[in-house]
Amino acid sequence: MIHTRLPAPLKWRSLTVAEHAAPVTVFRQTGLQLLRQIKTNAPGVLAGRDPEYLHQLRVAVRRLRVLL
Repeated sequence: MIHTRLPAPLKWRSLTVAEHAAPVTVFRQTGLQLLRQIKTNAPGVLAGRDPEYLHQLRVAVRRLRVLL
């Protein structure tokens, strides 16, 4: 079996938002960051090597649901 090197589990990083940013811009930035967190952690979940991948994916999904 070939093991590919996975990136470390991706955790949430605070967003830098312009002071007068439009709500739609903040919504988009937040949503994209959460989708990135889900996409990055999914291969680690499927590989089943570290439970932190699943934890971070679940956190991102919960936050995305709240955002929507």
